[in-house]
Amino acid sequence: MSGLVQSLAEGSDEPNDSIPLLNVRELPLRKVMDYCEHHVDREASPISIPIIKDTIEEVVDEWDVRYLEEMTCQTLCDVITTASYLDVAPLVELLQAKIAFELMKKTPSHIALMMRKALAPKLCPAPQQPMQTFASKLPCDLLLTTLAYLPLRLLADLPGDVWGRLATYYTHLVIDCADPRSRDFFDRLPFQRALEWGMTLAHLERITVRQMTGAWGEEVWVGVVEGQASGHTSERPAKSVESIAFETVPVSSTAPCRSLLIPPLPPLPSHAHPSLPDLKTLTGVGISHTKTIDRRGWKMKALERVEGNMVTRDNTSFGTVLGGGQGLPRDVMLTFIATSESLAHLDVAMRMQNLADVVSAMSPAAVAGLKTLGPLLLAPLRRATPNDNDDWALLDQVKDMLRQHGSSLTSIKATLSAIGIQRGPRYLFPTLSALHRLNAAAGSTPQTLTLDFPDLEACYVDRREGPLSFSLPFIDPLLPPNTSGVFADSMSRLASVIPSVHWRIPSNPQTLAALDTPTEDEKRLASTFTFSKATVVSVRCDALPDNGPAPIPAILPHLPLDAHPNATRLEIHSGNRRGVVELLAAKMPALGEVMGVLKAIGPDKKLTKVEVCVDGLGEGGLQWGEEKEQLPEIEQLECFVVPDITGESLRASAEAAATTVGSLMKLRAIHKATVGFLGVPSRRKKATAEAFERQISTGSSDGFSVTMQMAPAGKEPSVSLTASRPP
Repeated sequence: MSGLVQSLAEGSDEPNDSIPLLNVRELPLRKVMDYCEHHVDREASPISIPIIKDTIEEVVDEWDVRYLEEMTCQTLCDVITTASYLDVAPLVELLQAKIAFELMKKTPSHIALMMRKALAPKLCPAPQQPMQTFASKLPCDLLLTTLAYLPLRLLADLPGDVWGRLATYYTHLVIDCADPRSRDFFDRLPFQRALEWGMTLAHLERITVRQMTGAWGEEVWVGVVEGQASGHTSERPAKSVESIAFETVPVSSTAPCRSLLIPPLPPLPSHAHPSLPDLKTLTGVGISHTKTIDRRGWKMKALERVEGNMVTRDNTSFGTVLGGGQGLPRDVMLTFIATSESLAHLDVAMRMQNLADVVSAMSPAAVAGLKTLGPLLLAPLRRATPNDNDDWALLDQVKDMLRQHGSSLTSIKATLSAIGIQRGPRYLFPTLSALHRLNAAAGSTPQTLTLDFPDLEACYVDRREGPLSFSLPFIDPLLPPNTSGVFADSMSRLASVIPSVHWRIPSNPQTLAALDTPTEDEKRLASTFTFSKATVVSVRCDALPDNGPAPIPAILPHLPLDAHPNATRLEIHSGNRRGVVELLAAKMPALGEVMGVLKAIGPDKKLTKVEVCVDGLGEGGLQWGEEKEQLPEIEQLECFVVPDITGESLRASAEAAATTVGSLMKLRAIHKATVGFLGVPSRRKKATAEAFERQISTGSSDGFSVTMQMAPAGKEPSVSLTASRPP
């Protein structure tokens, strides 16, 4: 492990010759040998410069910690001097890290005094221990490189000439908001001072900015980067940082920062846009960083990878945002990306409009070199009619540019927003079809595309209806010619994760006519759907036009036999008062068809809630309780009726409602049964309520209590009769 010993051995003619080691004492040499013997087959832990941990135990392994504990400050100095002479680099780094942790307990003034004592022993007063030992026993070059392990805040009081020598050792700069002391230091650091520091950081390769918001520390990181970019001299070749990383610190771990109200950065001369010829990686980039970089006009011809989030102003998961996030302001154009000649990885979360703008601004060679894209947020705009700015049109626009310039992507990531899923097939079908075309045109395999969905249960925890809505039929004009590949896989995966599914039967006459004749593509697509996580299944019917056709939804039999394996709640209802009644009257006889649905579910199933609308209760009311053994167990059942309540029929309707409630009380597992009248005119509501009251028996039956409710104006059902008992 010793570079000196290895070079002396290689220069010797006799392999067994002894190797003289001058000016090396026995005790420090023994400590160096102990380290080398232990690490001969064990690689030493890498130590970052500067150190970003709080204790030595977080930096090195357990044996190294015990090895260091046995040393006094005097021994530390002797061993590091010997290890430096023998060129045992890992041991020198370990001992420097140990000394750095000792220095971290001191103030910037103490460290500055130590350095002045080391440089001018006779002119400066003696510092405190162990500073005195380090100043007198360590060579200046070792002491300087040791200081490079310290955070910048501890070096603020160093003389300018010392800082100039120290700066050459800095390869990684950490601008940290998480540590209160570092935060206070950077809060006080003006742009001009950061610019001057940047000019001296000739070997800086990486910058890490740990911030609470995108605005914090802007004066520092911008100043350092632009200072380094402008600090070229004839003795120093042009060089810039290779990597800039922005990391978000949780707000709870930080105190308020004075620099949240940041003064504007001084403008650059129109001809002095910084050139960063070595910058290859930008990670954690947000909207505020992009805005600053674009305004400063940075040029990055070697940029290969950009990672970030251009959708939300923090780093939360943008897919969980109902509307898909905020998107980029108009003054943020990502123009810095177009300056790259080597971009391969555009791994930035953004809307499709932003991606189309970025790709169109890139050079043909840069577009051809792209390998990865995304995640792309697929979210519909707030309007009813499509145009060129819809996601499917923008996906096709990007597809055409990639194909034109010969790009061959290896990865495409996309995320469907919750609002996009809620829009249903009118948005999903054309968007997923365009995503399929983009994947195919990019020369990629189906496995290249990764499509993610947000946490739908979290997005819709308080919503009654499920987020995914299917219209019947599947809106054939929007269905792609080929429902296989990316399209079919995405729709099947989406069906498997949604918490509820809502089938909507529209009222358009042409659409209704198509319900009887599903296409082969529709049948094939339906056969792939298994709603394994859906616990709620609802059917909503729009109002039918007068004398409209009433075809049977023939697509439903093509669903798998167990399409809703975990559904425990069935709802059949309408968006307006009469629509579902009119539809069911034409399509599903009030008793037979609804009973047919329930019987098809089977007696072995359990439903938590069933909502149905029927066109009248008949003279004797509904007698579903008499067929309870053929029906599933139902905990709650709500039956809504548009009754005939004119003249003498009012008393008969009230009697039928009471009879129906009595029959429903016999269903297995039932603990709440309701019959509600819809659309009762205000002038008849009181009379209807009184008729219901006359039908209520005193006391209760089989543990049920029966009550009447009259809803306020504008609420439905207008009047209802409910039997309930504790579950």
